[in-house]
Amino acid sequence: MVRRRPTAGPALGAEASRGEKMAEHMLLAHPAKVGLGAWSSFGTDRLYHDLGALGANWYYVWGPNAPSDVTASAPALDGWTLGTDIELLETAGAHGVLLGDSADAWLFQDAAVQAGAAYTLSVEIDAGAEARAGAMMHFLDGSGQTIDTHWLPLVGEAGTASLRGAVAPDGAVTARVLLWGESGAVEIGDVSLSDGSTEVLTNGGLDPAVTWGAEADFVHMVWSGADVTPETIERLTGVDTILGFNEPDHVDQSDMTVDEALALWPELMTTGARLGSPSPTQYEVLGEDSWLGRFMEGADAAGYRVDFIAVHYYSDNGDVAAFETFLEEVHAQYGLPIWVTEWALADWFDLDKFTHADNARFFREGAEMMDGLDFVERHAWFGLYDNLDQWSIGANLVHDDGALSEVGLAFADVAAPAVLVGSDEADSLAEPEEEDEPSGGGSTDGSPGDEPDDTGDDGGPAGAHGSGTDGSPTAADSGAPSFQQAATVAQYGTVELDHKPLTVQLDHAFEAPVVIATVNSVNGGQPVSVRVEDVGSDRFSIYLDEPNHLDGYHVPETVSWIVVESGSWIAEGGLALQAGITTTNILSSEGTTPIEFDHAFRERPAIFTTDQTSNGGDMIWTRAEGPGTQGFSLVMEEEERLNPGKHVAEEIGWLAVERADGSVETMSGALVFETSDIGFALDSSGDTIWFEKDFIASPVLLAGISGRQDHDPTGLRIDGLSADGGWGFLQEDTSQDSETAHAPEPVDWLALEGSGLLHGVAADSLMWGA
Repeated sequence: MVRRRPTAGPALGAEASRGEKMAEHMLLAHPAKVGLGAWSSFGTDRLYHDLGALGANWYYVWGPNAPSDVTASAPALDGWTLGTDIELLETAGAHGVLLGDSADAWLFQDAAVQAGAAYTLSVEIDAGAEARAGAMMHFLDGSGQTIDTHWLPLVGEAGTASLRGAVAPDGAVTARVLLWGESGAVEIGDVSLSDGSTEVLTNGGLDPAVTWGAEADFVHMVWSGADVTPETIERLTGVDTILGFNEPDHVDQSDMTVDEALALWPELMTTGARLGSPSPTQYEVLGEDSWLGRFMEGADAAGYRVDFIAVHYYSDNGDVAAFETFLEEVHAQYGLPIWVTEWALADWFDLDKFTHADNARFFREGAEMMDGLDFVERHAWFGLYDNLDQWSIGANLVHDDGALSEVGLAFADVAAPAVLVGSDEADSLAEPEEEDEPSGGGSTDGSPGDEPDDTGDDGGPAGAHGSGTDGSPTAADSGAPSFQQAATVAQYGTVELDHKPLTVQLDHAFEAPVVIATVNSVNGGQPVSVRVEDVGSDRFSIYLDEPNHLDGYHVPETVSWIVVESGSWIAEGGLALQAGITTTNILSSEGTTPIEFDHAFRERPAIFTTDQTSNGGDMIWTRAEGPGTQGFSLVMEEEERLNPGKHVAEEIGWLAVERADGSVETMSGALVFETSDIGFALDSSGDTIWFEKDFIASPVLLAGISGRQDHDPTGLRIDGLSADGGWGFLQEDTSQDSETAHAPEPVDWLALEGSGLLHGVAADSLMWGA
C-alpha cells in the first residue's frame, strides 16, 4: 500500500489546518532509506545501544574506521519466571529467547506500578509468517488479585509490538508481564515497560540492544584528504560503499579545493566500492560554477567514477516543498541517485530558534517526502547527540543522559518496520505491501473462534493447563488467552446501489453475521434508508428505500458496509467491539427496545444500527437512544405520516465499537481506522466531519444517530466524502408536512481504510478489561 505524500505545510511555527494535520504514525514504503550520522562513536557500547533504541537502518560517523565488532554474551534471565519450552539464544545478533509452541512456552516478570499512570509495553519479536505468540499485562492489587488486563498479539516478521496507554487502575501496585508461545517458534528480544519517564521493567535480563545496533548498516566516510592513506585504502578495499569528502568548500570542515579532491579520487576508486560524491554545503551544489558542479565536470573529463551524489540540506523555515524542489534540481543537473547525508532544521544565525518538536515535525514530513522520491536512495539525519556532538540546535536524536529526544522518538517511529498494536491508540509501522488496498481472505479454519468458557478450575480462562510438572505456573495460570481462538470477525467495503436489491458476496462464511450499512453520498436529494435483507453466512442483499409518499425510485448512491460476527471481540489493533441482532415491532411512537451489552465498555461506545430484514413494506429508519457503557435503547421509525401506526417485527442489527484510532498491520494488510469523539452532533443544517487520521482515499464510513432530542423521524446523510472528511446532516421526510428542521442529535461514526477482513479473538470478561 502506498501512502499519499502530504502537500507542503506552513512554515514551522505556523498553525496547521485540520486537513494538513500529520498522522501520529506513518507507514513508509521504503523505511530502509532512513539512517543517521554521528560526529563520532563515543564508544561502541553507547553507539550500538542508541542505534538499537532508534531502530536505525544505516549510519555513518565522521571517519573511515568501522566501530569494533561486538560479540553478544549469553542472555541472563534474572527476574523472570520461566516455563520449560524456552531456548536461550547466544549467537551474536540474535534475540534473547526462543519460545516454543507448547503449554510450557512462557515466561513472566512482575514490576511495581503507580495507580493512575499510563504504561507502554514494548516487545521486540522475530517470527515466521505462520508463527504466533502473545503478551499479557495484568494489573494486580496488593493481594495479588488481577483487577485489569490488557493483551497484545505477537505476530509477523521482525519488529516491535507495543501496547500503549494502559492505565493502571485504582488499587494497582504491580504489573505482571507475561509472554507465551502459541504456534511455531517466536524469538523474543528486548522487553520494556515504561510510564513515559521511568522504565519499570527494562530488558529484564533480555538485553540484545547492543547486537541489534551492530546490525545497522555501517557506511564508511573518507572525511578529508588526510584520511586517504595506504592503510585506509587497504582497509576499505572490498567494502560496499564509501562516502566522499565532507563539506570540502568549508574552511572549518575538510577544506579542499576541487583539484585536491580530484587528485585523490582515483585512489578511492581502487577500493572497488560504490562511491558517493564529496558533499559540499548546500549552497555549493547547484550550478556549473558550484564546488560540486566543477568537481563533477572534472571527474567526467578524467573518466572518474562517481556512483551517487551526496548532499546536505538544512532548512531555516521547515518548508518541505522547498527541500523537495532542491532535490529534484540536484537530480536534474547530475542525473545520478542521491544520498542526503546531513539534513535537519537549523537557523545558523539563531541556534535556539527551533525546538525538538519543530525538528520532529520536519523529520516526519521530510522522511515521507523522500520516501516518495525514487532517486533518493538514502538519507541520514544529523546528528545523533547534542553536546557530545557539539550540535545544540534542537535536532539531536539522543539526549546526553541516553533518553531519546522528541526527534529521536519520531525517528524510531518512522525508521523501524515494526508492528505496533495496542489498546487505545494502536498504530503500525510495518513496511506495507505495494498494493492499492489490503487483500481479503478468510481464517485458516473458515469459522470464528468459540467464546471461551468462563473460567478454568484455577480461576484462569478455560482451557488452562494448570501447573507445570514441577509446580510452577503455566501461561494459563497467568490468564493468557489462546491464540487458537483467532478468527475472522468482520469484513467491510463499499458498494454502488439504487432501489433495486443487490447481492454482496463475502470472502468469509460467518456463523451469525450482523450487517451495518450507511449511505455515503447524496446523488439523489430524496430522503432514503439503506435496507438489508436475505442475510446468509457468505452474502447479503441490500437496497435503497424511499419513504412511501415518494415514487420509490432512487439514483445510485455509494454505501459503506461492514459485516461483523455476533458476539464480543477484541479485533486487530486491540479494538473492542460487540455486535448482535434483536427482533422488534415497536415503533418510536410506542417506545423503544432495550439492548444490553455482554461486557461493559470503559466509556460510551460508538453505536450503529441497520435492519436485517424487510418484512414490512414501509420504509424504516433505526437509531440508538440513551447509549451508555452497558447498553442502549433501540429506536425504529417509519416516515412521519405513518410512524404513529404499526410495523411488523423486523430483525435489527447493532454494532458497538470502542472509541479509538490508529494504524495497524493486520493479517490482511495495513489498516487505518478512527471513531468519532463523544459529543459530536449533527442537525438538519449539517456540519463537517473531519478525520484526524491520514487516510489514503475516501474511507469506509459507517455512521449512526445515538440520541432522540427531536422525536420527528429522521435519516442521516453523508455528502462529499474524501480522505479528509465529509459533510453530514439529518434529513426528515415530508410525508406529514413540509417542515424538515431537526434539532441536533449525537452522531457516531467509524472510518476504515480500504476494504478487507478483520481478525480477532472472542473476548471474555478478563480480556475485556472494563
